[in-house]
Amino acid sequence: MTDDPKPPRPPSLKSEARQTNWRRTNLPKYQAHLAVQRALMSGALEKQGCEVCGAAKVDAHHDRYDEPLNVRWLCRSHHVKLYH
Repeated sequence: MTDDPKPPRPPSLKSEARQTNWRRTNLPKYQAHLAVQRALMSGALEKQGCEVCGAAKVDAHHDRYDEPLNVRWLCRSHHVKLYH
Protein backbone atom coordinates (compact mmCIF):
# COMPACT_ATOMS: atom_id res chain seq x y z
CA MET A 1 0.00 0.00 0.00
CA THR A 2 1.38 3.44 -0.90
CA ASP A 3 0.68 6.85 0.58
CA ASP A 4 0.45 8.51 -2.85
CA PRO A 5 -2.55 10.84 -2.90
CA LYS A 6 -5.14 10.18 -5.55
CA PRO A 7 -5.05 12.62 -8.46
CA PRO A 8 -7.90 15.13 -8.25
CA ARG A 9 -11.00 14.21 -10.20
CA PRO A 10 -12.05 16.51 -13.00
CA PRO A 11 -14.71 18.92 -11.76
CA SER A 12 -18.31 18.06 -12.49
CA LEU A 13 -19.57 20.78 -14.82
CA LYS A 14 -23.29 20.20 -15.37
CA SER A 15 -24.62 23.76 -15.59
CA GLU A 16 -24.90 25.84 -18.77
CA ALA A 17 -24.04 29.14 -17.06
CA ARG A 18 -21.47 31.44 -18.68
CA GLN A 19 -18.91 30.70 -15.96
CA THR A 20 -19.42 26.96 -16.31
CA ASN A 21 -19.02 27.19 -20.08
CA TRP A 22 -15.72 29.09 -19.58
CA ARG A 23 -14.54 26.40 -17.18
CA ARG A 24 -15.50 23.67 -19.63
CA THR A 25 -13.64 25.27 -22.55
CA ASN A 26 -10.61 26.28 -20.42
CA LEU A 27 -10.27 23.15 -18.31
CA PRO A 28 -6.45 23.32 -17.80
CA LYS A 29 -6.75 26.91 -16.56
CA TYR A 30 -9.66 26.02 -14.27
CA GLN A 31 -7.81 23.02 -12.86
CA ALA A 32 -4.76 25.22 -12.16
CA HIS A 33 -7.00 27.72 -10.35
CA LEU A 34 -8.47 24.89 -8.26
CA ALA A 35 -4.99 23.59 -7.43
CA VAL A 36 -4.00 27.05 -6.13
CA GLN A 37 -7.19 27.26 -4.04
CA ARG A 38 -6.54 23.82 -2.52
CA ALA A 39 -2.89 24.65 -1.81
CA LEU A 40 -3.85 27.94 -0.14
CA MET A 41 -6.46 26.19 2.01
CA SER A 42 -4.05 23.42 3.06
CA GLY A 43 -1.21 25.83 3.76
CA ALA A 44 1.04 24.33 1.06
CA LEU A 45 1.03 27.71 -0.72
CA GLU A 46 1.06 31.13 0.88
CA LYS A 47 0.08 34.43 -0.72
CA GLN A 48 2.84 36.96 -1.15
CA GLY A 49 2.65 40.69 -1.84
CA CYS A 50 2.44 41.96 -5.42
CA GLU A 51 5.82 41.34 -7.02
CA VAL A 52 5.68 44.80 -8.64
CA CYS A 53 4.30 47.16 -5.98
CA GLY A 54 4.03 45.03 -2.82
CA ALA A 55 0.24 45.40 -2.43
CA ALA A 56 -1.32 42.86 -0.08
CA LYS A 57 -4.48 42.14 -2.12
CA VAL A 58 -3.22 39.91 -4.94
CA ASP A 59 -4.20 37.43 -7.65
CA ALA A 60 -2.25 34.32 -8.55
CA HIS A 61 -0.94 34.56 -12.12
CA HIS A 62 0.07 31.42 -14.00
CA ASP A 63 2.74 31.75 -16.66
CA ARG A 64 2.27 28.04 -17.40
CA TYR A 65 -0.89 26.15 -16.55
CA ASP A 66 0.93 22.81 -16.61
CA GLU A 67 2.77 24.02 -13.48
CA PRO A 68 -0.28 24.93 -11.37
CA LEU A 69 1.53 25.86 -8.16
CA ASN A 70 4.18 27.94 -9.89
CA VAL A 71 2.42 31.31 -9.64
CA ARG A 72 3.34 34.99 -9.57
CA TRP A 73 1.48 37.16 -7.10
CA LEU A 74 0.20 40.36 -8.71
CA CYS A 75 -2.27 43.01 -7.59
CA ARG A 76 -5.28 43.36 -9.88
CA SER A 77 -3.85 46.49 -11.54
CA HIS A 78 -0.54 44.85 -12.45
CA HIS A 79 -2.25 41.58 -13.39
CA VAL A 80 -4.46 43.43 -15.90
CA LYS A 81 -1.47 45.41 -17.24
CA LEU A 82 0.37 42.16 -17.89
CA TYR A 83 -2.23 41.27 -20.55
CA HIS A 84 -2.22 44.66 -22.31
